[in-house]
Order: sequence, then structure tokens, then C-alpha cells
Amino acid sequence: MSWKQCDWLTRRHAVVGFNPIDVEEQVRTTRQLSITLPTDMAEAIRAKVAAGEYPTESEVIRDGLRVLMARDRAVEAWLRAQVAPAYDALKADPSSAARVKQVRARLASEPRPAQDLPLPQLTSRGHIRGAACAGS
Repeated sequence: MSWKQCDWLTRRHAVVGFNPIDVEEQVRTTRQLSITLPTDMAEAIRAKVAAGEYPTESEVIRDGLRVLMARDRAVEAWLRAQVAPAYDALKADPSSAARVKQVRARLASEPRPAQDLPLPQLTSRGHIRGAACAGS
């Protein structure tokens, strides 16, 4: 069956086997977005594609979002598995909390990294100040 044989089908329809389907009612699995990036980030995306690391700029963004979502899942799992139970235990028995002197002694006994790195400064929006991307 072809389009020419099916006069009763409109352009909104397609034929799959012998069954007409409504193309406009099919669910789309992607959505086009327009985003604005700082110049250095846009150039980094283009460089990844130019180097052959990714086939398209969209795939660079997709991969970055997959990594971000994986990190979010890992943080959520850590919060549920370790932080929440520790908080609950501390609330139930405040006397079990470590004292400042104990924490300082523990930190002093642990090996220090080869170089001390300054703690990152956060902006009011929670971004790391002075990070590689502009606008932070």
C-alpha cells in the first residue's frame, strides 16, 4: 500500500504495514531547546566535537547532563544512607557528638595532602567563584 493507493489518507497519516497511524499523535522523545552559554563553554563544546570526542554539540550537552544526574543520584544516596541516619542518631543522643577538640585531634593526625588547596568560594547562587566558566 502506498500513499498514492490511499487517497483517504491525509498527509498527517503514515502507513505501517497495512495500518494507517496518526503521525501527529506519536510521542516525541526529544525536545529542542535554545540555551545561552558563556563563550568559553561554547568553545569547549565545539572543541569536543572538532576533536572527534562527540558526534554533535547536542551529544556533548547530553553527556554532561547524564554525568550531572549521576552525581545527583550519588549525593542523594549518600544523604539517605549516611547523613540522615547520623543526624537521626545525633538527635536521639546529643551526647554522642564529637567535641571540637576531638575533631581537631583527628584532623591533625590524618596525613595532609602534598599541597594545601584553598576551599572554593561559593557565589550566592551556589556556583564556585573563579571556576573555569564565565558568569560564576
